[in-house]
Amino acid sequence: MVRLLLPFVLLLLLFHPGAADAEQHCRAAYAKPATIESVQADFRAYVGHCVRLRGLAVRDRLYASREATLEPDSPLDEKAAHSIVIYPTDVEGRPARAAWVEIVGTLASCADAHAAVQAMMAAHPDSIMMVTGYCHTSEANYIRPVSIRVVDDVPVPRLTEAEAPPEKRPLVEAPLSASGRAAHVAAARALVTAIAQGDEATYRRLTQPDVQDDLDRLNGGPAPSSLRGDLRSAHRAFVRERKRRPSFLEVAPPQERQQRVFVDRQDLGSDDDFGEYLTCWCRTGNCGGRWPVSRFDADNRPERPYLCVRTNGFVLGLSGKTVIQGQTDLQSAGFAEPDWKDPSAPRS
Repeated sequence: MVRLLLPFVLLLLLFHPGAADAEQHCRAAYAKPATIESVQADFRAYVGHCVRLRGLAVRDRLYASREATLEPDSPLDEKAAHSIVIYPTDVEGRPARAAWVEIVGTLASCADAHAAVQAMMAAHPDSIMMVTGYCHTSEANYIRPVSIRVVDDVPVPRLTEAEAPPEKRPLVEAPLSASGRAAHVAAARALVTAIAQGDEATYRRLTQPDVQDDLDRLNGGPAPSSLRGDLRSAHRAFVRERKRRPSFLEVAPPQERQQRVFVDRQDLGSDDDFGEYLTCWCRTGNCGGRWPVSRFDADNRPERPYLCVRTNGFVLGLSGKTVIQGQTDLQSAGFAEPDWKDPSAPRS
């Protein structure tokens, strides 16, 4: 008989074994001051402890410095010497954008949750168990916040090209020899042009290719209710993009603008084609030294001097055909734009 024991798995995920009492009593008054580097250097000495960590909170991670955001991401987190995952993130006081904070919480490990599940499965071979939530696809160490307090509300500027050495930048120029580069750039240009010109059909085909594929298969016949709902959702997304039309008009036609095509550094050497490209165009006359160095910065916020389109391969469910999907991300949790009039503005 096969049993699904999700309640027990959830317990393992939320609490490191043996640390439940520590978490229950974790308060700022009892928290042990520590640094991100000391915790990651000797995590077994800290696991389950109630600590106070200070750092730069960006989305779901706490970094020791602005420069630490250049560290490569890894599901196993084996290289995260200067950052740690924040999980869960829905805690009162969590800043909406990058900010210096103090977090009080307990330390736990996704790897320990996986090990505990494996031990339970060995003891109950007729049961199916799995780790849920963030740790389902990660073995990272994390801090489980009890409280998050912003200690400096001054906007944190993004790293510039002058501050980030080329060999450490998470975003690198896509090789001209990459077999998929030209097709992805063409798709990105087509998406910008479609938004600028109000071409909703092209926009839908590029941003939601599965919806467009389902529509094409009808051959003019009536759409089922589920597809009608998807079409309404696609239309609302198009309307939202059109409200940002001035930004797209600035770079349309994009082939007449300064252009950079990026891929993730960690994908270099894996193939002569890449699963995802980031094509950016300058909104001003010259973006030299101002291009994004990480995906944090390719967020298309109105203060950026550039606009970017993310493209990726997309497999259509029914046909199995791979097409290119494009997205114009608009994020709100990233960094502020540097004050380019004041070269001393970016600071760690």
